Amino acid sequence: MPTIIIVIIVAVIFVGSAFGGWTRYKQRKLRASFGPEFETVAREHDTPRLVDRELRRRKSLHSELSLQPINEQDQEYYTTSWDHLQSGFLDDPAMALGSAEQLVEKLLDVRGYPGAGHEEQIALLSVEHAHALTDYRAAQYVSRRAKANPASTPTEDLRQALLSYHVLFTELLAGASVATSR
Repeated sequence: MPTIIIVIIVAVIFVGSAFGGWTRYKQRKLRASFGPEFETVAREHDTPRLVDRELRRRKSLHSELSLQPINEQDQEYYTTSWDHLQSGFLDDPAMALGSAEQLVEKLLDVRGYPGAGHEEQIALLSVEHAHALTDYRAAQYVSRRAKANPASTPTEDLRQALLSYHVLFTELLAGASVATSR
């Protein structure tokens, strides 16, 4: 076999191996960027290829969002609103939890996360806030339980749900590019 053919075969194997390594690296990086949300997406899709396609779809749609900055005055408003609802927790935990959910939803809307479909909103949130979503989902579950039967929901569950809402609330405020008010 001529030397040139051997060199070509070795080069093709090397290039193919390098491309495969690069592809696996990008795949691992994509999956890692979604943290625990990757497992949620994996449970919803049949194959790793579909999981990766969904993660890329989410990143693509998220990059098209026009997320709005929040000026200092509005940040103060949201922070004060949170402090107010939190102070009402002792008097009426279920109402405080409902108010927290509404405040987070309002902040999502103001920031520019589309609210047409709740699941799509969660999918878009997962790009930047994947670590907060597991707790956010748990908080929403507790909120639904508390709305259906407030007396049967333990106060500790309500407290944990409020804390979970606060994590996402804080991330949304901190992630907003602050525009100075004039």
